[in-house]
Amino acid sequence: MTTFRAAADHAGSEPLALEDGTTLLIGPGDSGKAARLLATGSGFGKRFFFHHAGLGGEAGNPDAFLWRLMDWIRQTSGFPDPVPSDAEIQREALPNWLARAAAGGDLCIGIADGQELSRNGLEPDLDWLPAWLPTGVKVVIAVKPGPSAELCRERADFAVEHAGSGDSRALREQGREILAQPEAREVAEWLWAARSGLDLADLEELCSFPVEPVLEALAPLLARSSERCILAGTSARALAAAGSLADHGARQRLHLRLGAHYADSGTIPARLLERWHYAQAGHAERLLQGLIDPQWLTDCRQANNRFEALGFWRRLGDQQLMVDQLAQAFNQNPFEPDVLLGVISLVEAGSGQAVPRDWLQASLTAALASGDSDGQAALLERLGSHPETVDNERLKLLLQALALREESIGPGRPETESVRHRVACEHEELGDLSAAVQNYRAGIQALEQSLGQADSRLIPWLNNLAAVHKAAGELKEAADLCSRALKLARACLGARHPNTASACDQLANVHYMGANYAEAEPLYREALKITENAFGPDHAATAACLNNLATLLDARQQFKEAEQLYRRALTIRLALHGEHHSDTASSLHNLATVLESAGKTDEAEQLLRRALDAWDKVSGNESPAFATTLLSLADLLRDRGQWGDAEALYRSDIEIWRGLVGAEHPHTLTAIGGLAQLYADGGKPELAEPLLVHVMESTERIAGRTDALYMEAAGTLAALLRDGGRPEQAREVLHHALAAHDHTLGMISAPVQKLRRLLESLDSNSQKLH
Repeated sequence: MTTFRAAADHAGSEPLALEDGTTLLIGPGDSGKAARLLATGSGFGKRFFFHHAGLGGEAGNPDAFLWRLMDWIRQTSGFPDPVPSDAEIQREALPNWLARAAAGGDLCIGIADGQELSRNGLEPDLDWLPAWLPTGVKVVIAVKPGPSAELCRERADFAVEHAGSGDSRALREQGREILAQPEAREVAEWLWAARSGLDLADLEELCSFPVEPVLEALAPLLARSSERCILAGTSARALAAAGSLADHGARQRLHLRLGAHYADSGTIPARLLERWHYAQAGHAERLLQGLIDPQWLTDCRQANNRFEALGFWRRLGDQQLMVDQLAQAFNQNPFEPDVLLGVISLVEAGSGQAVPRDWLQASLTAALASGDSDGQAALLERLGSHPETVDNERLKLLLQALALREESIGPGRPETESVRHRVACEHEELGDLSAAVQNYRAGIQALEQSLGQADSRLIPWLNNLAAVHKAAGELKEAADLCSRALKLARACLGARHPNTASACDQLANVHYMGANYAEAEPLYREALKITENAFGPDHAATAACLNNLATLLDARQQFKEAEQLYRRALTIRLALHGEHHSDTASSLHNLATVLESAGKTDEAEQLLRRALDAWDKVSGNESPAFATTLLSLADLLRDRGQWGDAEALYRSDIEIWRGLVGAEHPHTLTAIGGLAQLYADGGKPELAEPLLVHVMESTERIAGRTDALYMEAAGTLAALLRDGGRPEQAREVLHHALAAHDHTLGMISAPVQKLRRLLESLDSNSQKLH
């Protein structure tokens, strides 16, 4: 950490010169730290987020702070994503949101009275703060000296000592004199109990006297606008609470009166404040009554109200209480569709699971009866995506939802295209790639008409359509779509955006599949650079990029760098997940593969055995992943001449694949081919030959003679026949294999050239004998 001591002329509202990362501003209370934060933020304009944790209400609640921060990011950056309702998911998503936001320019997050941002009231809570901040993100936290400041230092990159100006003792004495007046005391107590200050109109209703003269007298303790005022920080709040509010009963009465005050307003913000004050008062009965009120349940269709509602339910008990109470309300009340949708949204957000399917069906019936087409479409979409909906009903329901959306609001709208996207995905799940392509193209055309052809919202659609073409083996079409997506990402989102990294990765994957390694490598490197800058060198996304680039370099036989990258990825994954995790197991397998290619077979064997142990714990010893690693270990032992051990592993692997995918699947045939190679290498041609013939016949039937597995088996069988004194049969096998490549681009591929060289050697030997 670098510590600076501010010069005297930096006192007051002199802005800070910030570096990327987290800066701690340490100074006494009432020393002007908040003003200095605001002065610093003025240079960022709308890219400055300010939170004062010492203003009471929910200001010191870390979950409420994080919600407010993410909602600000969403609004100022134009994100289509809703803020997640669950605080844990918010913390997981924040690094990605910050990286995406920072791609649009530098931004600053300022927190005043950071020591008050606390879950337990004893120490500051900085769990929300990511361990890594991307380039362009600056966080500055102002705290008082003391234990809290020292705890914050552990998470900060820089610290600035702030001397400030003014006499805080004199300010407190002045405050006590002002609050000695009964009317000033009453107004201060109302403001103390309020969640985030009070409108002047509310104060006028709550007080039996004109409030403006009182507010003028209270000016040293207030922050106010023309319509609203709030106690200005922890010192002012402490003075306001020092009198009668020391009694819990007095605080409770204030909250109850404010709850009743807002109950008469009838607006969405007022309904929220009503429930908040009843929660603060500890009045469980009134709070519960308010939480199952139809108007409030309708409000819970909005993400911010769902977040608030979940917090209220946690005060009353556990998650199951909410589900039970809402189920009872759902079943006993003839709610309107918008109320039912609010209930469904709330239960799903709180439980993380789909509501019972009969809830959706009952809600759809209500929507049909009321003629609510919007509700019908929303419920049909949910029914089509519900885990209990049978496969042959999913697509039908989603198509009905799509038709309703197109009829009511038209194509190109987010709600319509969201359903179309689900329809396309369902077609993919059913294996109808042609219908999936048709729907993805229709979505792209609708969005182009409503947004234009240069809008970043086209990117996921282009990549999804590319994925379908890639699955169908249509790599040129996939590459063209991914290229367009990457061009849009670079132009609209910028070179630092995580989605630009993803677009690089998507296009690189297509090039890799087509063996266009020279095209893929710079894209993988670009994706790694963006990702590492956005999320740091020790993030899971960085490990994934390292793995992808290493896989490419392995294919290009650049084993040294591939090994280094695989080792980095493995180190990250071990630290994040431990030994027994699918990502770790993949890294163990991949590193072993490149070590084997580099001749480091002892370490490769150890890593493959660790990978097998990890797969066994993660997915079982009859899973595809376990079988894939088992085959790699068998190949390694075969190549080292440990034929007995290798044979046992091959036989086990063949049985696993037969059970998983059948006797004639390429995975099973590959394992049989490996066993055949073992017998060929081990001097048992009588065992190898029938296996190779079986592999070739089965592969020709299911994939054709141009398949790599067929060609490899053909080469092994031809060599076996040649060495067994049957050159004419060997020549026949090779001619049959090579004939499939006549007049095709495959005739110049490396496997085909290998067969040609083998045939040429047979012909040459035949000529020598004659």
